[in-house]
Amino acid sequence: TFNIENFEKLRLNNLIILCENYPLLISDYLCKEFYEKNYTIHQRSLILKIIQETAKKLSQINQIQTKIQDQLFISDDDD
Repeated sequence: TFNIENFEKLRLNNLIILCENYPLLISDYLCKEFYEKNYTIHQRSLILKIIQETAKKLSQINQIQTKIQDQLFISDDDD
């Protein structure tokens, strides 16, 4: 896919990083998209893998609560 060596692994790792940095926003989006009709089984599997791997990484980070609070404050400022 896309003639890039290790494309699948690179895609997964980058999507996990994105989800780690914006856990509320991205996880909410992925959960909503999971149930949409326009995705293949492979794409749904990828969504679950992203959520699973992100949860593993975030469970090891003591600063996750700070990230979530920062996102909540940013969301409140936007209102």
